[in-house]
Amino acid sequence: MSVDAHPEQLLQRLAGAGIAHATGNDRHAAPGAPALCAALLGALLPTPAETLDVLDAGCGEGACGSLLQPYARELTGVDRAPARLAVARERGGYDALQEAELTAWLAGHPATYDLVVAADVLRHFGDLHGVLRAAATALRPFGQLLFTVQEAPGASVTRYLLQPNGRYSHAEAHVRGALDAAGFTVAVVSRITLGTQQQGQQLQRGGLLVAAFRRSA
Repeated sequence: MSVDAHPEQLLQRLAGAGIAHATGNDRHAAPGAPALCAALLGALLPTPAETLDVLDAGCGEGACGSLLQPYARELTGVDRAPARLAVARERGGYDALQEAELTAWLAGHPATYDLVVAADVLRHFGDLHGVLRAAATALRPFGQLLFTVQEAPGASVTRYLLQPNGRYSHAEAHVRGALDAAGFTVAVVSRITLGTQQQGQQLQRGGLLVAAFRRSA
């Protein structure tokens, strides 16, 4: 998988789309994680071609399916919730949908994918070292990993923080360290505003939008 821009150019493309370095002061609703990952993928690969083996990691109800399909030779979705997979199957766009725990699936499918996308999924994990090592295993050399995390508030959090809702936020230093330890080279880490629905209300929270490449060895 090749990329035709340096990190600075990628950030400029995202900023031009109103994505990179977005703030919570915007009066418009913040985009959700699927749209953010799709914008980043479009910046990395401006001309979609159905040539990649793609994994929608933690696909849920399939919100990313139609966004990833233009890039995919084969698009697989993995989630541990059968009810969500049923909705994803109704929405369509996937070549395969699998019920599985994410880390186990990644570790069990070495060198299978060119692209792994985890949109609003890693908030279910505290320490990211294990799941990112598994993602590196599942990717082919120079394969690409795109994901979002909620950013931990304050400089005092150096790793991750369990939120009242039972989900985790992560410090940028922890994200970068876990990626490096897993064998990734970071292409982009951009601060963004994540939009989410909770009890019928649109909420916004600070996050990180990340792209990284599996090193060859």
